[in-house]
Amino acid sequence: MIKTYIRSSSIMKEFSHPTFPTIHIQLLNKQDHTEMIQQFVSENHAHLTNNAVALTAAEVLNELLDFVPSQNSTRDKNLYGIFDNQKLIGLIDWITNTPTEGTALIREFTLEPSYFEAGLALPLYHALEQMAHETDAEKITVALEASKANMIAFWQEQGFEKEVEQANTISLTKNI
Repeated sequence: MIKTYIRSSSIMKEFSHPTFPTIHIQLLNKQDHTEMIQQFVSENHAHLTNNAVALTAAEVLNELLDFVPSQNSTRDKNLYGIFDNQKLIGLIDWITNTPTEGTALIREFTLEPSYFEAGLALPLYHALEQMAHETDAEKITVALEASKANMIAFWQEQGFEKEVEQANTISLTKNI
């Protein structure tokens, strides 16, 4: 079961799933969570999906915390932490209305490998799709490193289709 509610103009989620009873989603912010995000990025650098291999851990951290497309405002960006009890096990960087109005962009969708292998990615994706519906998004785009074959396969299994491939980046899109 997933509930969506508005708090301080940011979408927050209450996530519960019978297979993953200790997992919850929390909106992260730079002031309170930088150290935690930095540790996660350092420990999971190889598993990040969006050009992380080409970037240092510090550059990835800055991208996660600060990047907002020029046509967007900071209120369009939400960085979610995926927690197992109190341990940060994943990140989702979600930006609304980019690159166009009505499109939600997933810039990062990363889980520690053991949680991905256990199947947690699918209910998390369903939560994102539900949130997209509830915020009137018409499509979702995910950007990831072209070498991440397992992640490309995951998104294609969810109905995403390859839209753009440039150098080492691929964009997959799904109309919802």
